[in-house]
Order: sequence, then structure tokens, then C-alpha cells
Amino acid sequence: MPILKDVTPARRTDTQAQSPGGARTGGAGPEGAPTACGGRPTPATELGVAVVIICHNQGEWLADALGSVLAQTRMPAEIVIVDDASDDATAREVARQHADRVRYLRIEARHPWHARAAGLRATTSPLLIFLDADDLLAEDCIAEGLKGFTDRNVAGVYSDFVRFGRLHRRSRFPAEADARLLRRENVIHSATIVRRDALDVAGAFEGPVPDTKQPEDYFVWLKVADQGFRFVRQSSLLFYRAHIDRPSRSDLRTGSYYERHGLARQRVAIGIPVAGRRHLWPRLSRWLADQTWPHNQLQLILLDTSDDAAFRRDVRQWMAACDYGDVRVITFQPDEPGLADQPRTSANARQVDRAMCRIYNRLRTAVDSPWLLVLEDDVFPPVDVVPRLMRSMDKHVGTVSAPYLSRQGDYVLWSAPAGTAPGGQFATCGRIRERGRGVEAITAAGFGCVLMRTELIRGHVFSQHPGESWFDPAFYVAAGEAGWQHRVDWSCEAEHAVSLRF
Repeated sequence: MPILKDVTPARRTDTQAQSPGGARTGGAGPEGAPTACGGRPTPATELGVAVVIICHNQGEWLADALGSVLAQTRMPAEIVIVDDASDDATAREVARQHADRVRYLRIEARHPWHARAAGLRATTSPLLIFLDADDLLAEDCIAEGLKGFTDRNVAGVYSDFVRFGRLHRRSRFPAEADARLLRRENVIHSATIVRRDALDVAGAFEGPVPDTKQPEDYFVWLKVADQGFRFVRQSSLLFYRAHIDRPSRSDLRTGSYYERHGLARQRVAIGIPVAGRRHLWPRLSRWLADQTWPHNQLQLILLDTSDDAAFRRDVRQWMAACDYGDVRVITFQPDEPGLADQPRTSANARQVDRAMCRIYNRLRTAVDSPWLLVLEDDVFPPVDVVPRLMRSMDKHVGTVSAPYLSRQGDYVLWSAPAGTAPGGQFATCGRIRERGRGVEAITAAGFGCVLMRTELIRGHVFSQHPGESWFDPAFYVAAGEAGWQHRVDWSCEAEHAVSLRF
């Protein structure tokens, strides 16, 4: 652990002077508009850093945390202690002792997310660190961290941590983290150096408060990463104090994946190829109106392959009256009209498969939500299928399907023999004929009703490779070979309108 020493902060130079918006001032017209048409981003090493120390009844450790900030080899431009409803006056007293360097802010939120938001509003520096009052920064944390802002897409720089106190361990985090990684696992701690503009663009401290079972820092980092930013690891360290009143990272993993990752707040796309079945559209549009995932968290993509003017008019009329905020209709003809309803024969099977490859290659490029429910226009699951399938997601799970029957009366699900390697050989898989129970592992499924991570479909180009049977099992096998697991939730069985059993 570094020796903590009291040092006088270095005087800020002109290159560190910031406007309230975080950029260096100058070059503005009479109305405050920039007179130049552009400019290069200011290097991070020239930007001011605000350290916001969050304290709630942690006064016994606050002096150590502040000491680690004052010992930095690269001094912060601002230090603010946010005292969130502490029961004693320790935080105020510590701030008073360093009144020439530290500002004190008292709030009554009793929630770290609100406390960090208050610290954000109370500072102006373009870079921030949110430090918990029971943690310590290594003395080169700021200096080394600023080196990580190598391009405009880096929103934050995190570090490994050394746990001390009642537990001792050093983390080994990956060198980079983006939204895809963060959706599987949070590797970024709260004391990350983060860009103010990235927080602002992401609306990281806007909207509803994070769920209590979701770490509030993870909630913030994921919102930032969803904008396309990434995070990188630096060489310095955070010293993370483990004590009886503080949950460990393993404690934070006690809830379900759904709760820990705040999946109830996630944006989901529903992608539906519609083939012009006018007799089914009233039922499908009713399902879309009744399904229970919040409509303001949905992106609806209809891939209209009908070539039917009357059907398209029906769809447009429904769109005009629906409460979905983001509805897109992609109209194109992947093959001859009416192919979807023709009897399946050996003569047209490859033609159908080719058309489906074209359809899903269009869908994969249109989705911009992290989760995707693929639904066929003649498959009708329970109206709460999205939250139910989402609750079966886990770190290594890529898809969760709702079972439905094929035209022949068996389930459009495949299972590999026990002992088959991940991904397996589809030739060894058998169709599932009997209904199961609960949530079970599968090897492959159809695309009638499946919730998946969008990254899987974005990274898979649908085609008819020699040796592959159908487009949908080929997708599952490729994902399995990449380490993803597949599940089916039997409680969500959907009705297939053309199945022989219905």
C-alpha cells in the first residue's frame, strides 16, 4: 500500500483552466458560439480531474481516502466530499480541516447513485473519479490513468484493485471492456477515471434509480458503453477496503443475473418477418399491443416480404395507432411471393432456406438494441414471454427459446447426445418430441420465438454453407462453438398456427 502523505496541491496552469462545460475557453463569438469550424480534442493529460468522495457513515476511513487523493503525483483540480446522510459530523470535520483544498456537500439521498450525481453537478472538470470513502487510490492512479485516454472512443480508464481489510485479493481484469463484455460481467469498479461528456451523452445520471440488487456503478458504466464507448485498464491500482458493513463482489453476485444486470431496464428489439398473412395479422397486432415488456423500451422491426398492397395498408394503419416509439418496416422481396405458405418439399426446401438467410441478414444489420426477440408471424407466445425468457439468461447463455410445435407435430428443438462438445455436430442431434419441464439446455432451435443477445446475430452471416442443413440450426451451432449456451423455457410454450397438433 502506498505511504499516504499530506502535500500541497500543485497550482493549476493555464492549460488546465476549464469552462463549466469542460472544454478550454476561448474562440467564441458574441453569443457563445465557437468561431472555428472544428478543432482537435484536448489531450487528457492537460485536462482537469475532479475527485468526488462519497461518504455515508464511513468517517473512520475518510481521512485515509482523502489522504490518498492529496498524495497523487498528478493533483486533481477539484476535490468534493459528498456526505450522504451520515449520522455523525466526521465528514464535515475532515472537510473543514482541508477547507483550502476540499469542498463539502451534504445531501440526504441515502443512495450512492444520487450521491455521485450530486458530485457530478457540483464539479466542472472534464474528467471525474468517484471514490468511496473506504477506498484508497495508489499515488500514481491519476497520472497513469490519464495515459489511457488514447482516442475519443475511450470513455473511462479503470484499474485492477487490491482488496485489503478482512479479505485479501488482487483482481485480474481484462485490458479493455465494451458493452458486449459488460453485458456478461462487470469488470469496472466505481473509482474509474471517466469523461464528463461521456456521462452526459449517455444520460448516465438521468432517468430511474438503479435497482437495489444492481450495483449502481455498473448501471452507469453500461449506459456509457451502450453509446459505443469503451473502457481501458491502466497500470495503477485501487485499494478496496473489505469490512463487515460492505458487501464483497461475491455478495453482489447473490441475486439472479436478471437482477444484478438490471435486465428489466434493457432495450429489446422484436424482429418479425411478415409474409402477408392477412388472416393472422389481427392476432399478431393484438399480441404486439398486449405484450408486457415496456413499449418505450422496445424497437419493433417488421420485415415485410408480402408484396401485398392491402396487407401493407393494414400494417401502416396499425403503426399509426400503436404506442411503440420505434417501429421500422423493411419492405423487400427475398424470393417469389407466397413461398412461406407453400407445402415444404425437397424441391423447394433450399429455396425457402435461402430466402430466410436473406431475411435475417437484413434483420441483423437493422437491430440497434442489445437484446432481440425473433418471432415468426404465425407463432404466438404468452404476452409476457420477453421478461420470462430474459429471466433465464445468464453470463454464458446466448439464447433462450420458447418451444413451439412444427408442422409435423414435433418441437422445433434439437438436443445433442450427452458428452457432445460445445457446438457439437448437428448431424448427431435429434429433434425433441416430448414436452419437457422448467428450463433446459438445448443444442439448437428454430427461429419461431427466441430471445438472443444481439451480438450473436450481428456476428453471424446467414448463408448456405456446404454441409449445413438449415439456416437456424447452423446459427446455434456456430454460437455454441464460440462458447455460448442455449436454453428453452418450457413454461413459455407458444402456439404455432400451422402445427398439426393445434
